[in-house]
Amino acid sequence: MPNEPRRPFTALFALGCFFAADAALFAALIWGYWLTAAAFPQGTTLFSWFPQADMLSQVLLVCALTVGAVIIGAFLGIAGWYGYLGYKWTRIWGIFAFLLACAAPLIGWLGWAVAGLAFAGLFALWLPATGRFFRACHARRHPAPTFEAMPENVAYGPLPKYR
Repeated sequence: MPNEPRRPFTALFALGCFFAADAALFAALIWGYWLTAAAFPQGTTLFSWFPQADMLSQVLLVCALTVGAVIIGAFLGIAGWYGYLGYKWTRIWGIFAFLLACAAPLIGWLGWAVAGLAFAGLFALWLPATGRFFRACHARRHPAPTFEAMPENVAYGPLPKYR
């Protein structure tokens, strides 16, 4: 976009961290599926809490884990992308993304990397350079309104050329 504020490295770093957390979450989920196919209770940390689950419970647990991972991934992706574009609200969104990413270790040991990368991205969103970038982007998207001067000669009724 022309006349766009200069994007600091911290915004790019936050994008990279949040997207890497998404990739790690996907890898953890696929790894959990792979282990679950061999033996259900050893598949993920969440599944180990229910070693005697019947078939319906196993399917519901897999569905719940998948929906949870999709929600976490969506929050992480939104925080990274819109932070990169310069939206200030992503700071608060990043807090929620990090809090949700703290549930990723329920998938497995790779979930700890998801939480760590989400924290690194959140930290980058709150750095002063990123804050200046957010303010500059906000000023570009929402310029101060300009008011026109009131006209002095107002003619009511038909204009003279139409009389």
